[in-house]
Amino acid sequence: MWIWLVLLYGLLKGGREIVKKKSLEKNTVLEVLILYTLLSFIIVLPGIKEAMHVEWLYLLPIAFKSLIGIILLHEEMTLTTIIGSVLVCIGVLLCERKKNLKDEKVSFKIVCFTMISCLFNAISGVMDKILTRHVSSNQLQFWYMLFMVIYYIIFIIVTREKVKFKSALKNYWIWILAIMFVIGDRALFIANSMPESRVTVMTLIKQSCCLVTILAGKFIFKEKNITYKLVCALIIIAGIFIAVL
Repeated sequence: MWIWLVLLYGLLKGGREIVKKKSLEKNTVLEVLILYTLLSFIIVLPGIKEAMHVEWLYLLPIAFKSLIGIILLHEEMTLTTIIGSVLVCIGVLLCERKKNLKDEKVSFKIVCFTMISCLFNAISGVMDKILTRHVSSNQLQFWYMLFMVIYYIIFIIVTREKVKFKSALKNYWIWILAIMFVIGDRALFIANSMPESRVTVMTLIKQSCCLVTILAGKFIFKEKNITYKLVCALIIIAGIFIAVL
């Protein structure tokens, strides 16, 4: 069950990238981020009663998660998991390298950011797994979203950035983004709460989002080199399949 929940998260994550790109046609990055985070928090607001029963001890790590891996959970890295991880990394790196083949400096930078993103994703996954041993998925999502909103408010106050909320509210893509964000995260948190779920495998399954973005690039944004990217996606999917075995 947890595998399907994480797969749902991965597919929604890929879908969010498409919706996010469409929403940026009408609003700035900051406006999109702030508003969809705020809308997401409003969606989970009905769970405030349950959220208030969280022990304050766990609020600090939840706050840290909104802004140490695998050793803390003592998960066993099996041969299939290692092979799967290698294949996923190869698929991601090949896909990113092709995008920037003409500029080696940019390519290296993109690869670095990709690896850093994967690292933070893994750290976040580890924290989710630890926290869901003590708090429910509803409680975790509520406080996670609340802290996100607080951080954005602080950012706006400090930087004095102008945010056109009225214009952003009319952008229906942001509303869709918020709904997908809430559903995806809830599925992920529920999966983490299941004792049999493994962070190492979950981190790899999340990369299924690449298939959605590649297909969207072909049929929605009319991008080129889709055949090459599909091969990269197949390598990633093969890695995920092997890791799940």
